[in-house]
Amino acid sequence: MRTTFSFALFFLLATGKVWAGLGESQDERCFENKEIERFDVKGKFFTADGMVRSSGRVLRDGSVVVGSNDGALHRIKPDGKKVAIKLNEEWRGITSSPARMHDGRVVVGSDDGNIYFVDVDEPSEKVVFKTDGAVLSSPVVMADGSVVVGSGDGKVYFFNSDGSFKASYQTEGGIGASPLVIADGTVVIGSGRGGVYFFNPDGSLKLVTRMLDAVYSSATLTKDGRIVVGSDDGNVYFIDSKHGSIVGTYKTGGKVSSSPAVLDDGTVVVGSYDERVHFINPDDFTQKLTFQTQGPIRSSPAVMKDGTIVIGSNDGNVYFLYPDRNLKAFLRTGDEVEAVPVVKEDGTVIIGSRDQKIYAVKLSESPTRIFKQAVAVPCTE
Repeated sequence: MRTTFSFALFFLLATGKVWAGLGESQDERCFENKEIERFDVKGKFFTADGMVRSSGRVLRDGSVVVGSNDGALHRIKPDGKKVAIKLNEEWRGITSSPARMHDGRVVVGSDDGNIYFVDVDEPSEKVVFKTDGAVLSSPVVMADGSVVVGSGDGKVYFFNSDGSFKASYQTEGGIGASPLVIADGTVVIGSGRGGVYFFNPDGSLKLVTRMLDAVYSSATLTKDGRIVVGSDDGNVYFIDSKHGSIVGTYKTGGKVSSSPAVLDDGTVVVGSYDERVHFINPDDFTQKLTFQTQGPIRSSPAVMKDGTIVIGSNDGNVYFLYPDRNLKAFLRTGDEVEAVPVVKEDGTVIIGSRDQKIYAVKLSESPTRIFKQAVAVPCTE
């Protein structure tokens, strides 16, 4: 099913029910007057038969595939048509986000414990690899075409470029995070027992960085090559990528399962269960600004070409933020938004919600409202 809509930003702002104090952070006391342009969000949505927590992947033909709790991959084609590719008949969800292999196939994990290698044009020709736990982790394809992914059974699995099994390593806890592959081929992934594991490309262990609580956040590289990752202890950790030593921490007010993004100026952006989007200075690990939502944030930020930050919240909204954290636009969905947005080359944002819909939206070409208001800024002496 496909439905077209036009979402006017000022409609919900006018109600005053949800947005009183939206974006304000009580620890910011300095203000300056500024004009802020607001945009509408326009587009369409596609209906699945289960909630959508998976994030999309853009394929070579421009179509997007995204998983759902109905046990299917939903392929949204460039012509606007949607095709459901059923991977299992048990209605076991697909929380994992698909990855595109070098040979054109898609690889994705499933809550049924399987890792599926599937040709989306010939979906009956799929290869299935069984693990002993739900695969919430999203696979990553390495430079040589090999694949790495974690599982709830605590193992990190390595596959050759043809999808054949290469190696696995048993960690001390279930894995829900997705791998990061850095320039030298090192694989970095968090574990449910408070460790961040570093692997060689062949699957052998290099080192482990210990933390106080589970790491379900997926790691990212900062501009200067350090690893940044969140933890259930409420901290965002900055880690030396060569030696695994913790070089800095930033404390939020809740769990951090959101995966950080890095802006052009090096600022680290991440969500937290404290209902805020945090903007962190990577030089001294201090807060630059925060944006307040109305629910815990499990979604992770994506950054558009123009620097706009897109992130979902459990308050049911998808927020479009300027790099200075001011609100640019938002999309109201019917339920919690845990998925990570994917941004296509033409600026279309694809994101799912627990309301069983996959949204494909764009911002209006020009602002629809301009506000003059006092904006919170960092205080200077």
